[in-house]
Formats: sequence, C-alpha cells, structure tokens
Amino acid sequence: MRARWIIILTLMVMMGLAALPASAQVGLWTAAYFNNADLAGVPVLVWNEPSPSHNWDTGSPSPLLPADFFSARWTSVQNLGAGTYQITVRADDGVRVFVNGTAYINEWRPSPGNIYTANVTLPAGQHTFVVEYFEATGAAYLQ
Repeated sequence: MRARWIIILTLMVMMGLAALPASAQVGLWTAAYFNNADLAGVPVLVWNEPSPSHNWDTGSPSPLLPADFFSARWTSVQNLGAGTYQITVRADDGVRVFVNGTAYINEWRPSPGNIYTANVTLPAGQHTFVVEYFEATGAAYLQ
C-alpha cells in the first residue's frame, strides 16, 4: 500500500456526487453540519477543516447543533500518486466514504464505534473524497 487513510467518523448518507462544492479547496475538507441525522435541508454550519477526524464525546461540533441526532458531510479534493490506498474508518455511529462518487464504505446505521476498511486503487491525479456521518445518541466520534 502506498498510503493509508485513517478517518474516524460518526456519519450519514450522500445520494450522489455530481459536482464538488465551490467552497472545497484542494487538500482541505469542506465540512457541512446539519441539525438532523439525515443530512437533510440546508446545513447549519459550513467551514473548512484540516480533517474530518473528531471526538465530540457526548457533545456536538457547535452550540448551534444538538448533541444527538446531527449529521455532517466532509468533501475534499486530494492530489495523489498512483497506487492502492487503504481507507480505515472508526465511527460511532453511521458513516459513508465515497471516492470519486463511488461508495467504498457504507455503514449507515447506529454502531458502538466499529472499524471499517476498504481498498481503492487510483491513478495519479486529483480525486474527490466525501465522508458522511450521523450521530444517534451517546458518544460521537469519527476517525
């Protein structure tokens, strides 16, 4: 393996990747946070983050979001060399990981911090990554 992606997530669903949000920048993650567990409606918060990895414990990303039943979607364009990459995600609760619009991890259900892995072979160049997460109740984290 040329690289290993570790992303711990508490996530939710993406119905399709038609285009990258205008706010997404190469190497950064554009985070969109929703005040529901379904990624529904307009996000309450949108900002850039260095990584989708977070541990909110029993809290939330912001006072504008509930501690339970929130969701988030991170989008990033990464410039990578050709190779096979391993994606490893640890999430409490639901998580999905898309690479160039294809779901490689789809565990959209409550879980007590499970670890999921997938391998993806990519040519050299820019690739779009999307991580979705939802928090049900209790602890909230994504690695």
